[in-house]
Amino acid sequence: MACSAGGQRRGTINIESFEQERILIMISVCRIVLLLLLFPAFASAGIIRSTAGGGNWSNTATWETEVVPGVGDMAEILGPVTVDIDITVGASANSGNLTAIQIMNGSSLTIGSGKTLTSRGDIWVSNAVVTLKAGAILEFDGSVNGSQYQFYFAQAGGRLQINGTSGARCKIFSNVNGPNAWIYANDKGSISASYCDFLRMGKGDSGLASLWWSPVDDTEITLYHCTFSSCSFVYISHPTAKSVVDVQDCIWTSSTMDKCARIDAKTVKTGGLRRFVRCWFDTNFAFGASQGVTLEGNVFYGGIWNAGYGSRWALFDSNLVRLQGTDGKTSIIGDGDMNNIYFLYDGEGTPVSNPHYCNISRSLPGEFMIKNCIFECPFYDKNSDTGDSILIEGGSTVQLVTMQQCIGLPVNPIYVGSDNNSSGTAFTIFSSSSGIDFRFNKNTFYGGLPRGICMMGEGRIPFYGKVSSFKDNLFWDNIEAGSERAFAINTSATDVVDRFLPDGATNNGWWRLRKTESQSSMSSQGTIYNVPTTGTVPGANDINADPQFIDPTRNFASWAVMQGSPSATKTGQIMDGLSYLMVDLSLLTKSSTGLFAWVRSGFAPTNPAFIGKASDGTTIGAVLYGSVFVNKDDPTCGGNKPCCESIQAGIDTASTGYLIKIAEGFYSESITLNTPKYLTIQGGWNSSFTSQTPNRTIMQSPTVPQGSLTIQMVTIKP
Repeated sequence: MACSAGGQRRGTINIESFEQERILIMISVCRIVLLLLLFPAFASAGIIRSTAGGGNWSNTATWETEVVPGVGDMAEILGPVTVDIDITVGASANSGNLTAIQIMNGSSLTIGSGKTLTSRGDIWVSNAVVTLKAGAILEFDGSVNGSQYQFYFAQAGGRLQINGTSGARCKIFSNVNGPNAWIYANDKGSISASYCDFLRMGKGDSGLASLWWSPVDDTEITLYHCTFSSCSFVYISHPTAKSVVDVQDCIWTSSTMDKCARIDAKTVKTGGLRRFVRCWFDTNFAFGASQGVTLEGNVFYGGIWNAGYGSRWALFDSNLVRLQGTDGKTSIIGDGDMNNIYFLYDGEGTPVSNPHYCNISRSLPGEFMIKNCIFECPFYDKNSDTGDSILIEGGSTVQLVTMQQCIGLPVNPIYVGSDNNSSGTAFTIFSSSSGIDFRFNKNTFYGGLPRGICMMGEGRIPFYGKVSSFKDNLFWDNIEAGSERAFAINTSATDVVDRFLPDGATNNGWWRLRKTESQSSMSSQGTIYNVPTTGTVPGANDINADPQFIDPTRNFASWAVMQGSPSATKTGQIMDGLSYLMVDLSLLTKSSTGLFAWVRSGFAPTNPAFIGKASDGTTIGAVLYGSVFVNKDDPTCGGNKPCCESIQAGIDTASTGYLIKIAEGFYSESITLNTPKYLTIQGGWNSSFTSQTPNRTIMQSPTVPQGSLTIQMVTIKP
């Protein structure tokens, strides 16, 4: 079930490959340095220098020789020059010159709005500024002499400023008939780009980045509303303590490498920013190190790769992590807290064997909070082992890991009659460190697992660590006795007594779980626990009842259908859902129609047996349940609150995911839901709201311009 030990085994990227890429880059740089030594002043025919006063490119007065540079020329910018015409500059078929434009100390080059500058050579920037105004285009054309050009910001620094707008995007691209160019901002170079499309930049087979930023000073790279299409990868190399890395609303498509972006953040951040927000990454997002990095509202379509250096990200929140492959081993390494993460292990429609989602970093000590996460493997291989949502191996570190309000979805459709219907165990611990303390509270996990929904040991001897809190969780199955137990220690070792603290196992709910095989010999272990203990029997205040979820069939595919997917297949629905997210990433987090809210709200239990019965007085399970009561004849609703006298008032009062309980009677009012929230209406309740009789509540057909109404035990009349 579990993958082999070792943090760096995960994913498809090899750290050695990055060292190879660095060597290739150094070779490229050495080639250019050699040219500089051989031709220090680039003193060859065709060099045209601007005046210190600069001017428009098309104006002969801008240039010392009063000749406008063009094909076959090299332009040396010594003042502020603006490209005011579409122009091609640099190598001709007979020219061996690799440089098209040099922009020298204190000067600037501006490509005017709507204008195109085509460079048949390198662009070198030294302590100068290059600006693209709205709608400007910069093309690198290596089709003439087959050279791969670079846009290079030297050690003296410089700035690339791209000022596109939503209505007039900028573009930097390589001619399709030549090698791809690349951008390298070294040392003091800064890059700021808004609304820019990067196309065919970087070279995948040699590992050259489409955009490489490597600061040694407190410089910045900011990318807003940019696209990277058919590019290699964006590499942010070792940001300094105060440098700014701010990437928002960017999209990577058709990337030519198995990673589309990488950041190596090892230095402790003392200022500035390191964040990626609302971005779509089509291949692996790679961490050399994640120190102080924020990732929020992103879709990692190609997954995440971590080198496992023991650094801690600042925030990992509201992301979708898509895990691919069918061998189940492409998990991510958790370098810190995780909140609102949707793990989708879809295997692109192929059954996934033994799926693994997240391995808590072995080398990172301290506290971890895993909260509000959803784990789904829609194409689970029912003949394989059961996989792990959270895997804790521990190493030699001391860790306190809390998992709270997470949901493990069933495979849909359910494999009827099979034990293996789950997306994986909730957690598995086989730590080699006695300093592991795991706390598992208020989670909802589907069963369908032959060995246990939560596990320690997995047959490994010896293992260490403890589960100190295991309460307010809800476990369920679709078939009677479909799951063997909620918690199990799977090992023949004799030293495992009290690894599970029974006093911390209480107020758990379960439905259709199989009782332990040898119940008569395990009376000290509780009904659904295979845990040797010497103290109190676990399971005080446990509840065995049908949770009556609002809609336990909700998952990524059904969310896509709700969004408008026309596909009749689950694979098609999932791909449609991913395409909707690429167009509008806010669909992840919208209050009711968003992926997180919509799936979660389906797992609110409506059975009163679970409501208010958690150890803290709230609802058992991952989803906090809420009700609104409606009785047209009793303004107190039998003492239940909040109480409304009309169904419309109940709809207006309820939050998304709420259940509106309606007392018996005929309600003649017009009913409208015109806000983006999902509600369930239940009729037939008696005046004290303690029992139901089907179809004793009569109402008119509602109008629903927005949101969704699920109606139960109600008769609809015109």
